[in-house]
Amino acid sequence: MLGRVRSPVLAARPAVAAAATAAATAGLCAASSTASCAHPKPCATETTIRGKQVPVSSEPGADACVATRSVVFRNWADSLPENVDVESVHVQSVDLFGKPPKQRLGFVKFSASVKVDGHPAPGIVFMRGGAVCVLMVLESEGQEYALVTRQPRLPIASSGFDEIPAGMLDGSGAFAGTAAKELEEETGIVVDASQLVDLTHLAYGATPRSRVLRPLHKDASEGESDAAAGEAICEGIYPSPGACDEFLRVFLFRKRMSKAELADLQSRIYGATHEAERIALRVVPLGELWRWTPDCKSLSALMLYEKLREAGSV
Repeated sequence: MLGRVRSPVLAARPAVAAAATAAATAGLCAASSTASCAHPKPCATETTIRGKQVPVSSEPGADACVATRSVVFRNWADSLPENVDVESVHVQSVDLFGKPPKQRLGFVKFSASVKVDGHPAPGIVFMRGGAVCVLMVLESEGQEYALVTRQPRLPIASSGFDEIPAGMLDGSGAFAGTAAKELEEETGIVVDASQLVDLTHLAYGATPRSRVLRPLHKDASEGESDAAAGEAICEGIYPSPGACDEFLRVFLFRKRMSKAELADLQSRIYGATHEAERIALRVVPLGELWRWTPDCKSLSALMLYEKLREAGSV
């Protein structure tokens, strides 16, 4: 059975109870719940990176306080290895989502003067933080299908791009919970976070690699994180590490459906109206997904699923 399904076009998410809570979740300046810092004088002329005070400058209109106090910036700064020396940071732009007083941080762009092992290194960073994506494998009469979403993607000049369901993290650290929420918003299918399989953790969780490893935040809905148990694991897959901090946490959701239920999904339109989303669903034979879309999320999730299945892990 398909289970509980929301109305095709979803209403806005419930408002956050207090602006201060929204500000803390979004990672905005701790002294202000609005888009700009409320301090009477500039508060981000410097920031602390690995115990060192680093000078900070900014372009007109770019709030360096919001940028350098944000969760994504602090996570980045706290994760830098010892052989990386940041000498200065210049904030170029800060984009916020939503309207006051419920704004949250969207994107930050900055350039850093940096040396690695004493040698200058590229330091331009587009910071947007982590995201989740879900490979939905629908089984029907012995065949496997993938559910993909089609929606406009202006950055690549597309009015309808096919990809697996995905969404940005909300700052809670609840990876599976965010993934379940995105599934409901984009497909109307309601799942519990416990039904999702973390392919990223299965593939990279306990395997030493010469890559970025960061401890996970505790997810209140899922009990203690791996970091709390003393294990640092890979955040996710990195689609563009040469310029962007974004990582994608990849999940798997499997469900049996009848042919009639699959056909019903094909005609549905979903999306969060407050985010101007209008999402059409497509059911694609799983074996054809790699030809169907050049989306890196979809291709990465498919590869992880196939390899982990070969290894008997899923």
